[in-house]
Amino acid sequence: ALIPAAMLALLLFFNQSIATHIVNDPKNRLVKGKGDHLDMMVLSILIAVQSMLGCPWLCAATVRSLNHVQALQDFEITETDETPKSRHVLRTHENRVSGFLVHAIMAYSVVWCRPMLRSIPAPALSGIFLYLGWLALRTNQMWERLVQLGNSENPRVHFAFMALLFSIQNTEYRVLLPTVVTTLAPLRFAIPAIFGLGIYFTSQIISS
Repeated sequence: ALIPAAMLALLLFFNQSIATHIVNDPKNRLVKGKGDHLDMMVLSILIAVQSMLGCPWLCAATVRSLNHVQALQDFEITETDETPKSRHVLRTHENRVSGFLVHAIMAYSVVWCRPMLRSIPAPALSGIFLYLGWLALRTNQMWERLVQLGNSENPRVHFAFMALLFSIQNTEYRVLLPTVVTTLAPLRFAIPAIFGLGIYFTSQIISS
């Protein structure tokens, strides 16, 4: 059980770290200091207690957290003849009230609104999630790279690794996913040297 536990710990660590990194991106213009280590310590204690009680684990909700931050932003859309349309954040209204209210409403809905929630068709919920995901694509770097797939300067190495991750995720070896993720950083520099793919993966593309 030690090996699966270590892989799961890596997966939870990466999930929390990625969500924290995206939310605290300098582009979001957050003013208050971040508490990465404190968040990780609190999450570790909660997961340990939940494991002993047989409760579901907690983990960072990356998409919901990012949408929450974007909902609190004042921004402007800029576009010139030389640069495409971009979203420039002017200010983020940081507060604790909106986060508390979101989870309070969620708790109220689960406890007191179950009959009404059961009456909502599953396709309607799927449509809402699809719409929210489509809105989030506007500021998603992965989507921007997919759009630029045909560009000669596109970082092809990223897509090669992404295909590897998806191929592993859909097999019985998906438990190895955290281990594969940890090897991506050294592999992105080792592959051109090992296989002589410098013509495809130049230093400029790898560093992008």
